[in-house]
Formats: sequence, C-alpha cells, structure tokens
Amino acid sequence: LIVAPWIMRNYRTFGTLSIASRSGIHLLARAQELDYGKDEIIATVLYSISERLGKKAYPDIVDDPAEFFDREVHKIYKKNNELLRQGYTDDQIDRMNMNNALKRLIKRPLTYLMQIPLEFLKMTSFAYIPMLSEPHIVKKLLSFKNGYLFLSAARGVFRLIAYLVFVLAFIGMWFSRREWRNWFLLGMVIFYINVIYSLFLGHARYTFPLIPFYLIFVSYAVTGLFKNQSAA
Repeated sequence: LIVAPWIMRNYRTFGTLSIASRSGIHLLARAQELDYGKDEIIATVLYSISERLGKKAYPDIVDDPAEFFDREVHKIYKKNNELLRQGYTDDQIDRMNMNNALKRLIKRPLTYLMQIPLEFLKMTSFAYIPMLSEPHIVKKLLSFKNGYLFLSAARGVFRLIAYLVFVLAFIGMWFSRREWRNWFLLGMVIFYINVIYSLFLGHARYTFPLIPFYLIFVSYAVTGLFKNQSAA
C-alpha cells in the first residue's frame, strides 16, 4: 500500500515497475569505485567517520564535504543530461548505465567483493539529519561566526549516536538470541537492506528507515545490561 503509488508513477513515467527507475546510475557509480586507489579508499573511511576529518586530510577531493559520497553519481547525472539532449530516453540511458556497470564489475569481481565492507561502513552512520544537510540551512549556519565548527560538531554528535545505536542493536540481538524465532523476520529486514546496499551502493540515508527497528533491539541491549549490572 505504501510503495504501490510510487511504483505506478514510475511505470507511467518511465515504463518500469520498480521503486527506483534509475538503478543503473547507482550500479555504475559503484563500478566506478573499482578504480579507487589507496588515497581514495582512506578518504572514504575518514569521510564515513567524520566529514571534517576527511576534508582536513584530503582537502582537494571535493569542495563541499557533504557531497563526497555523491560525487560519482553527480558525474553520471552530468553525462546522462548530455545523452538526454542527444535524444535518448531515460529508460535507454538507464540500460546503457546498467550494461556499462556490469561489464566493469564482471572484469574485476575480486575488487568489487573487497570493497563491500567499505559500502557497509558508509551505512553505519545512518543518522541522516535533513536539517543538517539542506543547502539553504547549511548556507545559513555557515554565515555565522564559527558556523562550520557548529555544523561539524552537530553532525559528529548525531553520527556518534548512530554508531552507538548500531552497536547496541547487535548487542540486543545477542542478548535475545534465545528468542530469535520471535524477531527472525525483523532481523531479516535489517540483514537484507544492509547486504543489498553493500552490494549495490552504500549511503547513510538508505538505512535511515531501519532506525526504529534498531531501537527495538537497543531496548533488549539496555534492559540486558541493567539486568547484568543488577545481578553483579
């Protein structure tokens, strides 16, 4: 019921029964990451931990740290716009992107598999706060004295909370392992989304819908920790 209107919209607009009508863009962006060298991999790790840390260590990769993880996608969008002006349709361009991506992935499967943990790392900081990402809000904050410092600190706090929630959620799964039959389906949803996007293209916002599910397991972790403390 929730996704059906969007699927129908995509069918009428793009002729495809899917939620994401341009999946070729993201798979091609993932394929382009196969060319990453040592510095770009380290930069990805640093940006996943802190945009400020990443920008400080690698200031020339992007002008705006918030655009670091979308830079490959933006390159593809630029090329797609050129193809649209040449008369290609969205569906044709998406198939071209998909074929291009698959050719690259097939040639370098080992590199592709080795980069999966890197995509997973991007999704662990899933505290996607639109308020701290909207361009007009960011521009306003940066206009104040020490605005960049405040913005970085706020993003850092939410990111730390995200990591804490993520870790506690898996502790909660361990504490409730004897009741696994009760939460198996919920666990599979978490597992599915993390695995699929790790194979596809990781981004913090993709796991944002999982936060309520993570919090369910966090409650198991918190109660379990209190019980252990009381017993001690």
